[in-house]
Amino acid sequence: MPRQKEPRKEKVGAVEELSQMLSNSNLVVLTDYRGLTVAEMAGLRKKLRDQKVELRVAKNTMMRFAAEKVGKSAISDVLVGPSAAAFSHGDEAAAAKALTDFERSSKVFKIKGGLLGQRAVTAAEIATLAALPPREVLLSQVLAGFQSPIAGLVGTLGGVISGLVGTLEARRRQLEEQGAAA
Repeated sequence: MPRQKEPRKEKVGAVEELSQMLSNSNLVVLTDYRGLTVAEMAGLRKKLRDQKVELRVAKNTMMRFAAEKVGKSAISDVLVGPSAAAFSHGDEAAAAKALTDFERSSKVFKIKGGLLGQRAVTAAEIATLAALPPREVLLSQVLAGFQSPIAGLVGTLGGVISGLVGTLEARRRQLEEQGAAA
């Protein structure tokens, strides 16, 4: 009986590293990078690094093993053909925007799909995510939404109190005039 070969240490290490990256990423985008020059790939990596995104080229089989290991096998359907994976460790919308901007400017780079949390997402959903404003803007909009009713209530209460003070002041003057007349 032929002896089964043990996986090489490099492959085991690569799968382990990909597993770590998958489990630590909130967004993973798979892309088709065929046709990009080395300079274009370096430019893309630099642009992504600014958004806390790491771009890795890995064999599909290793990516599948890593995804199964961390319970994110939903990404397996997108692993067709040569793939580069962008692992986002920051703002998902900013990462998606950087990738879709590069896709628009490139003739060969294509977004295939990805993983948002545990859920598989299509290229169209990634484009929708890219259209969202940055996290800080969304948070300020939510806070403004909370602040608006409170500011309205304070204004209304201020108007009521101001009216009450005006009425009391008018009554005080009236009583003073009646007291002076008597």
